[in-house]
Amino acid sequence: MGRDRVRAVRCTARTLAGLGLVLGAAGCGGEPPRVRSVVLIIIDTLRADHLGAWGYPRPTSAELDRRVAQGALFERAFSPSSWTLPSFASLYTGLWPSAHGVGREPGSDRRFTSLAPGLRPLAEILAGYGFATAAVANNPFLHPGFGLARGFGAYHYVYGNLARQPRASQIAWDALRWLDARDPDRRFLLAVHFFDPHLSYDPDPSVRGTFTAGYGGSLALPLGGFGKANAGWAPRELSDRAFVAAAYDEELLFVDHQLARFFAGVEQRGLWDETLVVLTADHGEELFEHGGFEHGHSLHQEVLHVPLVIWGPGVRPGRIATPVSLVDVLPTLLDALGLPPAPGLAGVSLWPLAMRGAPLAERALVAEGVLHGPERRALVRWPWKLLEVDGGAPRLFDLMADPAERSDLAAADPERVRALAAELAELRAGPTAVGPAPDLDDTTRRQLSGLGYLD
Repeated sequence: MGRDRVRAVRCTARTLAGLGLVLGAAGCGGEPPRVRSVVLIIIDTLRADHLGAWGYPRPTSAELDRRVAQGALFERAFSPSSWTLPSFASLYTGLWPSAHGVGREPGSDRRFTSLAPGLRPLAEILAGYGFATAAVANNPFLHPGFGLARGFGAYHYVYGNLARQPRASQIAWDALRWLDARDPDRRFLLAVHFFDPHLSYDPDPSVRGTFTAGYGGSLALPLGGFGKANAGWAPRELSDRAFVAAAYDEELLFVDHQLARFFAGVEQRGLWDETLVVLTADHGEELFEHGGFEHGHSLHQEVLHVPLVIWGPGVRPGRIATPVSLVDVLPTLLDALGLPPAPGLAGVSLWPLAMRGAPLAERALVAEGVLHGPERRALVRWPWKLLEVDGGAPRLFDLMADPAERSDLAAADPERVRALAAELAELRAGPTAVGPAPDLDDTTRRQLSGLGYLD
């Protein structure tokens, strides 16, 4: 029996059983709308403050800005890491990086770990409840050998290289094709990953020149290929730095155009009103704010502050200032789908907050696990942020008064530093995991080497 017919039969039965009830606008008998399925959109390397909805003056995100009015926008969402592998693992498991153990092998610089067999990621949980699960991805850290494909019944991993990665237009098309081919009677999880804002900056011809036109310096598009030098590369001329940021913004603009296509496709297939759509990023991008470039080597706001927007049945549109983390996505989705909570998570459900503005208890958020250099850790207990680095002095910032993290207050407030450091140590004192070495093919190793992630 088709889904629409089943829904009609159930509605008729409830109506006949309760003729004295006044029917509401939602559903068939006053029931609140139900979340049936999930579309999870993750845009690689997308910092929140380069989007119009977060106050950026350059028009990089007209489609997203327009859609934001229909959803719950979390103004202060934080990634638990500054690079893809641990942040995706936290998104999929609801755990801090030290607890899931996915990322850089402790004490090493170029050896990686994958998801431990005992951990259950989001797709595996939902597949256990009968959901159809699919993902479209093309970051080499999302290769199935890292374990993050576990639970996806269809995992469309698209090979690329530094010079030629599949653009957002192909990813959106592949995702819509899966929606067309799926069993319409099954609930589903579809994860869609757009790689474009990551190096190399190579904007699609349809947007190239929108923000970079008029530059007369020595740099040229595509921009990238610095390898290990990414972290320390910083052009001297301000015009060169502005060109780099403009090239990054053109990548965002193209993704925004493809989001328009993808959102329209979800609507045209009649799925928008019963699907929870979540948009976020794995991390941001440093554009010379603290003397560095790219990501994976610091834990400043430009790499930790990411967008998070939720649309769907029951979501109350509005802006939410409560600090949240990517570890909250898994428990939120389970809650929205009416499924039991998973035990032992670092994250909490944001569903009551998104539905009715129910306050969330104050708590601290953690970020850790850099890709390059000495280990770094951060704790945010709003508005305070503590930064620790192995072999260095801790730093303290007031994110409300100093969102750009220019004024280190550690020397002026040692008591607060000690209190936050103790809280950070306590949050990281639980069980830790070190996942096994990933099983990678030669093509993926070449991809990672080309991006500067392997020797």
